[in-house]
Amino acid sequence: MIKTEDLMHRAVRDFVAAFNDQDDNALRHAAPHFTCTVGDLHALRSHFTAFVAVEEQDDGLTLDGFAAHGIQPMSARWAFTVDAGRVERLEVTPDVPVSSPRMGDVLTELRENIPARATAARFARVRDKDGHTHPKGTARRMRLGDHLFVHEWDTGAAGSVDWIVTGEKADDDVFRSVRSPSSGDHDDRGGGPRKVASVSSHLKLELGWDGDGYQKATVSYWAKPYHWDAVKWCTERLTLSEEYIPRITGTLILTGPDDTAVSTEEITISGGRPPYERAFSRELELRHLIPGTYTLTFADAVKSGGSGANKGQDHVALTDHTVTFTVGG
Repeated sequence: MIKTEDLMHRAVRDFVAAFNDQDDNALRHAAPHFTCTVGDLHALRSHFTAFVAVEEQDDGLTLDGFAAHGIQPMSARWAFTVDAGRVERLEVTPDVPVSSPRMGDVLTELRENIPARATAARFARVRDKDGHTHPKGTARRMRLGDHLFVHEWDTGAAGSVDWIVTGEKADDDVFRSVRSPSSGDHDDRGGGPRKVASVSSHLKLELGWDGDGYQKATVSYWAKPYHWDAVKWCTERLTLSEEYIPRITGTLILTGPDDTAVSTEEITISGGRPPYERAFSRELELRHLIPGTYTLTFADAVKSGGSGANKGQDHVALTDHTVTFTVGG
């Protein structure tokens, strides 16, 4: 296989490089009066998304290699006519015999020569057997033999886009678990200058699978209020009137790989009976998200109410809880 930058003829090298980069300005500069057996530059681009050379002939004006055609690579001969240092014409002959290296190397080289935007567009056009499209790298749990394995929506060895088994078993319903803090609880104190109120809390996220095998996240938050009673910290033991029942408010924020908010929810937890443990849970559907690293934060949380509320000694600002997890294979 011949790297594009190592092609013998400069005009051919400039054309192939611009074509693989999908750089329209560079293509027009490399071939200002272009004609081709498949039509104009736009027609060539609609037929192929990348080309890698394996052999050169005619002092570098004829290349035998492989072109990316849809989701399949095809062997092809590209024969160039050059005038005044620019490509004038391209003769494309498909299905020529090419003595290639390992096909896996060809596929890797083709993928490396396709820009990210072209790769995303190609995956967006391909549907699975259920008629759905998926972002590249989407994860799904499917059965293979006696076990459930993680599969990734990606390019297989034959160049087709499909669910590719990663080899990672996923027999358990909980795939991965993250927690803030990693163990134990955050302990925050407030309740005025004397710090007579406190809250212990944690946030947990479990990655799992929905009924169709796609990823989902189950989020659970727990907090417990305390107050200082002369010599020790005590839980809320008394039944309080509604206006004094401990309440926690905060914002649950899911942030994507580009640091923009995917979703935001204002949370309020109240009601119940002593000791007024505060908790909430949410299920987050992940199947339509772009694969990458996501961050879930329970931010700006405040506990109010409880013993000391009538004296203004109840408010506790809680430490932000943050967990980071990966969506996709």
